[in-house]
Amino acid sequence: MDDYYTRFWKSETIDKPPLYLSQKEILSFSKDIVKFKKYLKGKCLDAGCGNGFTTSELNKITPSVGLDISDIAIRKSKEKYPNIKFVKGSVTDLPFKKNQFGCIFATEVIEHIEDTEAMFHEFNRVLKKNGHLIIIAPELTRLKNIFIALFYWDKYYYPTKTHIRFYSKKTLTEILKKFKFKIIHYEPEGRFFWKIPKGMLVVSKKIR
Repeated sequence: MDDYYTRFWKSETIDKPPLYLSQKEILSFSKDIVKFKKYLKGKCLDAGCGNGFTTSELNKITPSVGLDISDIAIRKSKEKYPNIKFVKGSVTDLPFKKNQFGCIFATEVIEHIEDTEAMFHEFNRVLKKNGHLIIIAPELTRLKNIFIALFYWDKYYYPTKTHIRFYSKKTLTEILKKFKFKIIHYEPEGRFFWKIPKGMLVVSKKIR
């Protein structure tokens, strides 16, 4: 996995705030973070921080730590944001003590992780009781699958794409419940044809 993301970051433009986003989308992304301000209490972990942009936005609200599996991503993040702490590590084996964070922010992360159960177990372990896990991820629905099947099947499921897990609102809810989280906020993130959600913004609370 380390080698894979080393190659990934070498092939991408790491200095562009989050990958693939236009300036308009960057502003929208920053507004999404502000939208969750009331849930960002205590020290926050930006899980899968990439180039550090999200961590820097979170740090404007509450003290934040960025984590990524890529040496390149961590090095670049430290260079660009020297006043923020960045740590190399995997979300399936977090290098932190239990009950250390008041919130975890995972944007465009969970769909990239093979060991889903280890990841959510670790999120629960390092999060304080009643802490918040905030997720932004693609949402798979029947309508979206039909749309993909008609127009983008090979492109969406191309073998070298980095998305290896696919979540619907229902399956994400089930996984969160299994690992002692309760969803307290959900909303679609972007739409195709005003009806089909591209992704989902989900806030869950650790209940035990």
